[in-house]
Amino acid sequence: MINYLYSKIESPAKWVFFAKKTSGHKESAGLYICLLKLCEKLCLYAFVTKPRFSIIPTGLRIFALVLFLLISVFRPAELQAQMIKGYVAGGFNLSQVDGDEAYGYNRFGGNIGVAAMIPLGKNFDVSLETSFTQKGAFQKPQYKSDSLNGAYELRLNYVEVPVLIHYTDKDFITIGTGFSWGRLVGASEFEHGYQTATTAANGVYSPDDFSVLVDLRMRMADRLKFNFRYQYSVAKIRTREFTNLANQTWIRDQYNNLLTIRLIYMFNEPQGNQRINRKEK
Repeated sequence: MINYLYSKIESPAKWVFFAKKTSGHKESAGLYICLLKLCEKLCLYAFVTKPRFSIIPTGLRIFALVLFLLISVFRPAELQAQMIKGYVAGGFNLSQVDGDEAYGYNRFGGNIGVAAMIPLGKNFDVSLETSFTQKGAFQKPQYKSDSLNGAYELRLNYVEVPVLIHYTDKDFITIGTGFSWGRLVGASEFEHGYQTATTAANGVYSPDDFSVLVDLRMRMADRLKFNFRYQYSVAKIRTREFTNLANQTWIRDQYNNLLTIRLIYMFNEPQGNQRINRKEK
């Protein structure tokens, strides 16, 4: 598979040379580099092929541009043959939707992801992650009425691509920040105990979710880390009009707001006494 990918990109000898230099991990490093290069070429194709440009979702075009710029900046020549690390993560979200008139981080959902991390010098890394995450809102019945009891539940499922920059202090605590693009792949909504017509495809909720993240990680063992993450939408996911029993109406924009708790298992990271500080260029 590696050889096939090498044959599909330009200057394969350069990438093979870099992969061999990357601490002997040719397969993992080489595959990741090939994927980065292919992503770069796909982004270029999407933006220069005008007849097909219109069929690409607007949110994806914007994110692809940012990702292309990121990939273009961090070329292998600048990586200084550093070790490319990876991780898998799993945990849960506690979420709410600001602007939906239901309050509290009451919606419980899953969060799983895989990622690669590239060193940027001493103590700094940049990570590119792909994750499946469940967001939404939940409110228990507020009234005894059978028809209008105030119960509310919103389920939003996303495939997300977070990009973060991390700083590690004393090889124990890592703090990071970045942005994420998410694509809505599933949606359902329940009001007063009855399901509405909301789906991921009917346009009630925006198909794209752009958000900012703050990330905290603490080492629990050589390869295992505890992860806490806060995430908030920077663009509205819906605008909704509300009406009360007195026929008063008001309009509110809605935003995803969530807390995430996960465990992270690292790959290709120096262990114990073999762990060394990376030198700056």
